[in-house]
Order: sequence, then C-alpha cells, then structure tokens
Amino acid sequence: MRQHCTQCLTEIFANGKQSPAGETLCTPCHSALWGPQTTDEFRGMVALHMGRPIPVGVAARLAR
Repeated sequence: MRQHCTQCLTEIFANGKQSPAGETLCTPCHSALWGPQTTDEFRGMVALHMGRPIPVGVAARLAR
C-alpha cells in the first residue's frame, strides 16, 4: 500500500513518521512541525490552516 505525507503529499516509503495526532508525515515535514525548535504558535497556525482544532495550550497563548 502506498502512503503519502499528510502535509506535502510526498510518497513515503520506509521513512514515514507519525505525528502526535497519528498522521503520517515525511521526515522533513515531521521535523518542521514537531521538531525541538518548532513553536506552539507555529503548530497552531498549521492546525488552523488545515482546519483542525487547536490544542488547548496553544489556544490560550494565541488568545493573549
């Protein structure tokens, strides 16, 4: 079965990563979204863009 990155739609072979939400991501997208230098604000903007709910901690910081 062929898999594609949820974020960029690149075909994933054996190096796919799982996001905390269970989505399959390629290594570059996983690093960009969930790497140690990614901010919660950035993750919140991605969630809004993709039509997904924002996690509670992120929503509180964006409301300030």
